[in-house]
Amino acid sequence: MELRSGMRAGAHFFIAVALAAGQEARAGVVAHLDSTAAYRASRTSGPPAVPRSAYLAAEAGTPQSGTAEAPGHAARKAWGVAVLEQPLAAVWKAVNDELAFPALTRVSHSILIQGRAGHARRLVFHYLPLSVVEDRWWVTRVDHNAALYRASAGRLWELTWSDDFDAVDLSSTPAAELSAGGRPVEFTRGAWLVSAVDESRTLLEYHSHADPGGALPAAAVSRFAAGGILDTLACVQTLAARHAKTRTAGFVRPDGQPLP
Repeated sequence: MELRSGMRAGAHFFIAVALAAGQEARAGVVAHLDSTAAYRASRTSGPPAVPRSAYLAAEAGTPQSGTAEAPGHAARKAWGVAVLEQPLAAVWKAVNDELAFPALTRVSHSILIQGRAGHARRLVFHYLPLSVVEDRWWVTRVDHNAALYRASAGRLWELTWSDDFDAVDLSSTPAAELSAGGRPVEFTRGAWLVSAVDESRTLLEYHSHADPGGALPAAAVSRFAAGGILDTLACVQTLAARHAKTRTAGFVRPDGQPLP
């Protein structure tokens, strides 16, 4: 009888420890969000509000995505969050490695037009083939938010993009043939935000606002964007795992300092 009581007490002890560990895990992202809230408020990339329940679900292992209204626009803002079991530097390299995205996403081409891969102020051409309507392409100016990085003492690493169709004459670039087909999107802008929850876990946040234009109604398309975002988050996870295993040169921190 005493043995059974001891077994029950032991079981209760381990259950209590498991519950406490679960609470600590849940508090990880919440505490991280609270401690970086002041810096997040100064972001200029226009991120939509994301429910805290999405962050908790992401920390529990299920990446989340959704859309939010954008006043004055038919197109909604899309967002996604995930907690990756990878160090911050590896995830940062992954979101800056868009030239590798075509092998893992529906985008068939990502071509560096201007600047240096992995560096701020680069210009990138993207092409998305579509089966029923005209293919779409876009040109984005990719930048790093050095001010946010410095203000947060290196805690928040943000990559932003915005369409820049007039930056260069595409007819004289490797994207000439592709840009002659399909049609450019009306607009596209957004950001990746990467931050360390702890030494081995990284919070990955995404948001975008785009209008495909043409026969594709912006409101309807953006409502279906959530599923595509989950695929993009999975792409980043795959690339981050690769970068974590090797020392990939050519990438820099948001302040321009090289990463090993």
